[in-house]
Amino acid sequence: MRVSPISYSCFITLILWPIGCDSSPSNDLDAEAPQDGAALPDSTASKDTGLPDAGPRPDAIVHDYCGEAFFKLHIGGESEEIYGYSLSGSRLAYNRVPRFTIAFDLYVLELDTCTEYRLTRGARATSAFILGSGILWSENRESSPAPDYHCMDIYRYDLELWREEQLTDHPLCEWNPETNGRFIAYERSTAEGGDSPRENLLWDMVAGTELQYAEPGAQAGYYELSERWLAWSGYTQLATSIGKDVFVRDLETGEETHIENSAQYYCYDVRLDGDYLTYACSEYWVEAPYYLFLRHLPTGEELHLDGAETDTGGISHGAIHSGIVAWNTTKHIANPDLISDISDIELYDIETGIFRRLTTVESGLRAALLQPPWLACQRRLPGQIYEYYVAHLGRLGVLDDNGRLIPGDGVLGPPE
Repeated sequence: MRVSPISYSCFITLILWPIGCDSSPSNDLDAEAPQDGAALPDSTASKDTGLPDAGPRPDAIVHDYCGEAFFKLHIGGESEEIYGYSLSGSRLAYNRVPRFTIAFDLYVLELDTCTEYRLTRGARATSAFILGSGILWSENRESSPAPDYHCMDIYRYDLELWREEQLTDHPLCEWNPETNGRFIAYERSTAEGGDSPRENLLWDMVAGTELQYAEPGAQAGYYELSERWLAWSGYTQLATSIGKDVFVRDLETGEETHIENSAQYYCYDVRLDGDYLTYACSEYWVEAPYYLFLRHLPTGEELHLDGAETDTGGISHGAIHSGIVAWNTTKHIANPDLISDISDIELYDIETGIFRRLTTVESGLRAALLQPPWLACQRRLPGQIYEYYVAHLGRLGVLDDNGRLIPGDGVLGPPE
C-alpha cells in the first residue's frame, strides 16, 4: 500500500526534482550539530512560487578539511558505526550511530564546502541512498508488534525544501531502497520478523505499478539501477543452486537477460554506469581466485578487468561512474592469501583503455563510492572498526580537466 493522498505523478516529480506536494508526516528537524566544527545559523528558504515554503534548515557544521586532495572524514572510528553510505555528485549521505545504541540518524555532507547537516534526530534510519537532492532511507518509525505488526517503511528527504516524506506504508519490513528517479528498487520481508526471506521489488512511480523481479529464495542482495537498466545477482535454481549469476532487466523494454557463468561461480557486487555493468565473481562462496568483469550491456561485449591471468587472493569491486572503474586488488602484494585487510586501489578508463594504480603501497584503503572527481574509501582496523576517507582525483593529478584518467604510478600511501 502507498501513502495517500499523494498521487504517483506527485511522487515522481519529487524524486526527479523537488517541487513540493507536501503531505508527509510532520517531523522535528531541529537537530543539534555534532560537537566539532563551526556551527552555521539556521535559515528558512522560501520560494515565491505558490508552492509550500521550505522547512527549517537543520543545524550544520563546517569541517576543516576543505580543499585537500585526500582527507579523513569525521565519521566511523572507535566511537560509532555507519549504516548506509551513498554518494551523488559532491554530496555524501550516511547513517551514523554511536556504538551500542539504536539511534541511526541521517546526515548529508557537502564535499565542496565540507558542510554537514544532521537531517533526523533520534531516528532508526538505515540504508541511506542519495540521488541529486533527494535521499531515500528505511526506518522503523512506526514499529509495533503483532497483532498490529508494522516494521520498516521507506522515506525520502528533499534537500532543496528541507522536508521529508514517507513513501511507503506496509506492515512488513522494507529495506535498502535505490532509485534512478523514476523507479525504486527495494527489498520486502515475506513474513513478520526482520530475518524472514526477502523478495525484491521494482516500483514504477510513473505507471503506478510494482513487480517482483527476484523471488525470496534468489537472495538478490546486490542490485543497482541506472537510467535504463536494473542489475542484480541471485541464485539461478532456488534452494538447490550452489552459485550466483548476474541478471539484467531493460527498463525500457522489460526484457531480462541472464549473464551465465557457472554453478561453481559466486557473482556479486553489481554496479552500473550508463550502459556498462561491472561485477565481481569468485570461486564458490567468495573464495579465491577472484575475477572482475566489465560488460557493455547493449552489445554483450565483456572485458575481464582483473584476475584473468593469475590467481589472486582478493579482488573486490569498488565503484564505476563517468566511464571510470575503481576496484580493490591484492595482485601487487606478496602472499595476498595471507593478507585480508590490505589491498590496493586500481583504476580503469573505459574510453581510453588506461589502467593505473591509485595507491603506492599496501595502503589498506578500499574503494567504495565513485562520482568523479570524488572517490570515497574505507579502511578496516582490528575489532571491526572502519575509517572513512575521501580523495579528489583531480587534485591528486589522476584525472585531467576532461575527467579522463592520466597515466602514471600510484600517488596515495597508507593514511597516517
